Amino acid sequence: MKDNRDKLIVLLLMVGLVVVMTFGFSIINSVNQTHQQLNNEVQFLHQLVRDMEYNISETINRDLEEVNSDIHSVDVQYLSAELDSQEVTADIFVTLKETNPDATYALKLIDAQSQDNKPHVLTYVSDTTYKVTLSLPVTNNYTFNVTEESTDGSKRLMSTVESDLPIHDELSYNRFDFLQHHIGLDNGKLTAGFELNIKDFQLADFGLQSVTLEVWSHEGQVVNQDITEQLTRELSPAMEEYYTGASMDAEGYAYDNTASYHYEEPVYEEERTRYYYDASLDVEALKETNLEQIEVFITVKMNDGVFETFTLHW
Repeated sequence: MKDNRDKLIVLLLMVGLVVVMTFGFSIINSVNQTHQQLNNEVQFLHQLVRDMEYNISETINRDLEEVNSDIHSVDVQYLSAELDSQEVTADIFVTLKETNPDATYALKLIDAQSQDNKPHVLTYVSDTTYKVTLSLPVTNNYTFNVTEESTDGSKRLMSTVESDLPIHDELSYNRFDFLQHHIGLDNGKLTAGFELNIKDFQLADFGLQSVTLEVWSHEGQVVNQDITEQLTRELSPAMEEYYTGASMDAEGYAYDNTASYHYEEPVYEEERTRYYYDASLDVEALKETNLEQIEVFITVKMNDGVFETFTLHW
């Protein structure tokens, strides 16, 4: 009897020890998780402080640059592009805060890739605006400054810092936007539509060359079609109904079993041209396929060689 009682006591002690150890491990794990969470939050706060310090510094520097600059604004209007020589011709308009009517002004272009930093005389346009026409390689970004030369031969810089002229970046990036699109698939019938907003500077040299539609499933590529000729410049009533009839969420998405919609408020710019596509295709290879099992890609290519591929998300 006594042996049984001793065994019971030992068993209870072992169970108690296991419970205590389990509880202890749970507490340690909880403490470690809390410590890690606090550590992450501290790191986030440190990064936030660093970002704030950087932003404040950048704002102060930018304000100081504006104070120490007599250049009010710069505008670039592209005139043409030469693909063979990779050059672009552009009018560069410089508006100064104030000018001396008896002085002449020159723009000195600075290019790290070239030793040719000679000044280019600016011609008067109106008020305090001057311009110069230049042919520049599209492979480079530039900076410049403006020099004022008085009749007595004295010269002064119109800014203590150089102004940016990011030719390469402007012509290479952010040339395309898909502001709204939809795709659907029901028993092999594929529907697709989108609004394509391209930055072509209203010039044929930078205009649209081609648009290609690709559809991939588990079987591989099932559609590869040039749809350039099917693009329109006006939004069709049917396409407009997609977005007014679909129940969008806060981020502009709507989805059901057979169709997906995405919408963003369009931002219209004079340098951009809008195109629309809305069509349906009968694809035999997709008859037993669901919308979630396909990928739809749109490849856009411009006359100046810039291209990009977009995914129409369901």
